[in-house]
Amino acid sequence: MKKLMLVAIGVGLGMVLILGCAKKDESGQTPAPPVDTAQAVQPAAATYYCTMHPEVTSDKPGKCSKCGMDLIEKKAETK
Repeated sequence: MKKLMLVAIGVGLGMVLILGCAKKDESGQTPAPPVDTAQAVQPAAATYYCTMHPEVTSDKPGKCSKCGMDLIEKKAETK
């Protein structure tokens, strides 16, 4: 009889601990897990290049270091 009572108390305490650990917000619902912004999809950074010297590239608009022409934005390749 004592063993049955101890098992019942143990099960009851276990249920309280398990159900009590689930955090809930003011509305009573479990909040969504936070979104990791490092894994969020980021748009590809634009690349600029010189039409006369394609080896001259930059991550921002400007002038070619060899000839002074404006750098042109490289269009993203689509598959």
